[in-house]
Parts: sequence; C-alpha cells; structure tokens
Amino acid sequence: MKKLKDDIKRILKNECLTEEEKIILKKMFKRFSTTREILSRKTIDFEYEETQSFGLDSILNREQQVKTF
Repeated sequence: MKKLKDDIKRILKNECLTEEEKIILKKMFKRFSTTREILSRKTIDFEYEETQSFGLDSILNREQQVKTF
C-alpha cells in the first residue's frame, strides 16, 4: 500500500502535468473504488466527465522524456 501511495504522489508531482490534469487525476483517484485499477491500466485512455479524455501512459511518457534531456 505504501508503494501505491508513493506512485500516486510521484504522478501528481510530475512537472509535466498541467494544473488541469492534476485536478482531473485527483478526482479520478477519489472516484474509482481502487486506485490500483487506475495504475495497473496505464495504457488505457481514461474518460473524465465525458468531455475530456487522456491516457495515463502519455503523462508517464512525458515524464520519461523530460528525464532524458
């Protein structure tokens, strides 16, 4: 469980995220019954309020690209 909390903190502290994406992610983590479901499905695009969708994998890819530069 500690690793799961650390993963969530790492994702939310990601400098590549916009403020809007951070807010969406926080709401998604609260909305889903288990956060593990979100983190284990990295390659799936998540829909938020039917008007916005983005993939968690794209956020993680941005983080990796920043680290390589």
